[in-house]
Amino acid sequence: MGNKRKAKLYFSELAMSGVYHSGINSSFIEILQQVFPQVDEIIFTAEQQHLDACKKKLSAALGQVTYKSVYLPKVKLSTLIQRDLLACFYAIRIMFSSRKEDIVFFSYTLSLTHILIVLLNKFLRRQVFFCLHGQMEAFIPNSPLKLTRYYWGIQRPFFNQNNYGYYIVLGDAIWKDVSFLFKDPSRVIILDHPYNYNNVPEMPSSFSPLRCGQIGVGDKGKGTEQIFYLATLLKEHIEAGSLELSIIGKLNPNLSAYDNGLVKYYKEPVGNAEFHAEVSALHYTLHFRNKDQGVAVASGSFFDTVKYCKPYISLDSRFVTSYAERFPGTGIICTSIEDMAEQIKGMLGKDLTTEYKESFRNIEAMKQELSISRLAGKFSQQIRKFITD
Repeated sequence: MGNKRKAKLYFSELAMSGVYHSGINSSFIEILQQVFPQVDEIIFTAEQQHLDACKKKLSAALGQVTYKSVYLPKVKLSTLIQRDLLACFYAIRIMFSSRKEDIVFFSYTLSLTHILIVLLNKFLRRQVFFCLHGQMEAFIPNSPLKLTRYYWGIQRPFFNQNNYGYYIVLGDAIWKDVSFLFKDPSRVIILDHPYNYNNVPEMPSSFSPLRCGQIGVGDKGKGTEQIFYLATLLKEHIEAGSLELSIIGKLNPNLSAYDNGLVKYYKEPVGNAEFHAEVSALHYTLHFRNKDQGVAVASGSFFDTVKYCKPYISLDSRFVTSYAERFPGTGIICTSIEDMAEQIKGMLGKDLTTEYKESFRNIEAMKQELSISRLAGKFSQQIRKFITD
């Protein structure tokens, strides 16, 4: 990396569309520009709405960025193979457009696309990076995924073709559960989920009513149905007006049967301004995955929690608990929903200012450790072992 010859960064999102993953993708682009200073042009390929969402988040100091829009079907199970075949076509175009000195980064990569890129790179020898997301859940014993685990499973042998690509795993907690997939871990980069923490959160002026909520779309994968059970345990306080529980996101229709009238939620996607206002108004965020849920999935809503400096109240999930142990005093880990209810009851009617200020400071320090510049430094340290110009 000492040679400063100019190169291009080909950054591609060939699986997700719309706002999904726009936060992590825009953050990764900023990291990669810091890690590879020889890059003088970024070529960003994605679906148009995704490009638009990322443009709003990207720093104006990035330099030359060329946006290339591609068509992707809507993200749903019935279009999975169609999306994958289209992504294969786009990946071929990207691989043959790049040169050996360029950096080629694929964000969420579908199975056939991943296999194709690895096979192509046996001949092209590009510097290719794959970011591993929720697809890793398919390889976990007793995975909650059903038919799709077989679709994701076809790529398993290709994780060991390490001479033809580098893999990014989003955090130590996930690496512990997926490391068995890689015979040679020396070409695996373990990095915290990138997020842009450029907002300036404020301390709440009042804790009455106490506002607790789950951030993001409500679905079974996040254990969202548990918030309705939690509400029944806290019904007296909700009806008295001393407590508010909410889901700051659209509730998946398959969970509507759990609605008991005690939890505020949205029936349609939440706009950016309203999302910001609602998250800012929270005192604590709620996380309902347990140790058996989302084992290999980084929680984007957890990093929204960090961004807005909100202490969290979480079940004992491997992912959140790993950060609670690493950054003490940033939240509360609970053994059960009943325990969570008791923790919340203990806060009601109290002046929480002193303890909240301490949590706020601890989360601010956590943000510094997880900042774009710190992650870029950690990325650079890890790639020195296998990247040369």
